[in-house]
Amino acid sequence: MDWAAVLGDGMVSAGRVVLKIAVIVTVVMISIEILNDSGLLKRISRLFFPLVKRIHLPVEAGVPMATGFFIGLTYGAGVIMQMRREGSFTQNQLTVVLIFLGVVHAVVEDTVIFSSLGGNPLVMLGARLGIGLLVTYTVARYFVGKEKPARLDEGIHGARRTTSTD
Repeated sequence: MDWAAVLGDGMVSAGRVVLKIAVIVTVVMISIEILNDSGLLKRISRLFFPLVKRIHLPVEAGVPMATGFFIGLTYGAGVIMQMRREGSFTQNQLTVVLIFLGVVHAVVEDTVIFSSLGGNPLVMLGARLGIGLLVTYTVARYFVGKEKPARLDEGIHGARRTTSTD
């Protein structure tokens, strides 16, 4: 067996896969930036309202959920940290959002990548969404229950923050 040929073929195949993934990720990231800059990402986050309402989260939770769903944990975490600083979420609500993102982060990007490598996109998308929704709903019932959703102008304990209008 010619190990140099085997190694060479493996390197060429790996290089092709890496190049294919790089092209897909670049196109996805440019598309996401366009969606974000145009304000479409916030509009798309409204699609998450039925889920957000069902698990007793504030409407604003749709933005980090949509961001993490389409882009990934890095961008979603940035949005979550900013909203947490603003007092948009209680600790329990934050836990529920993070559990959802832990299961379904970057689901669009991952589905495109793995389907280009031969995976079935419907099976991958269905499995991750199904498991993500089931786990999130179950945890939300335990952690959030009937807890009143926080609003952007409320602090962590429900006290309204005052803002100056200079």
